[in-house]
Amino acid sequence: MLEGIAPAIAAGVAPATAVSTSALLAAGSIEDGSLRDGLRRLAHEAAAGAQLAPIWADLHRVHALPALASIARAWALSEQLGCGVADSLATASAMMREQVDRDRRVDVVTAGPRATMQLLTLLPLAGVGIAALIGVSPWRLYAGSLGIAVLVLGGLLILAGRRLVRRMIRRACASAEIV
Repeated sequence: MLEGIAPAIAAGVAPATAVSTSALLAAGSIEDGSLRDGLRRLAHEAAAGAQLAPIWADLHRVHALPALASIARAWALSEQLGCGVADSLATASAMMREQVDRDRRVDVVTAGPRATMQLLTLLPLAGVGIAALIGVSPWRLYAGSLGIAVLVLGGLLILAGRRLVRRMIRRACASAEIV
């Protein structure tokens, strides 16, 4: 949608018209009902000539898309001071593309640790299956207080390991704050 607004404004189309048209076109192809309704509201308000900065800010707040915060700020400056908005929209579009690329790279880089986590979770279950194949039933394998203690301890270690790996991946992928 942003990639349709910026060139239209740069070509001389009124910003309200560019936003209204692009928002309606984008809303038609979006499956998320909340976002679709937000874009339709944006299109309606733009066509009515309302101030769009608060609507962009609401879209950012509800859908947590970082570029929408930039657009809201740029639009507020444009509405209050009369600054041009086309360059800001182009920058926001570039930011969104970079975020999508970053998310894809993170998914690729973390695929190995996530696969290892799944494998290490399934190995104890495979052990029970192998015991059954050689003729030891799972009930007999875990009979008695020692078997139950091992089973509970093993389950807790699996859960702790999964939590630890998820935390490590989340921390490794977190954006660093600039201080």
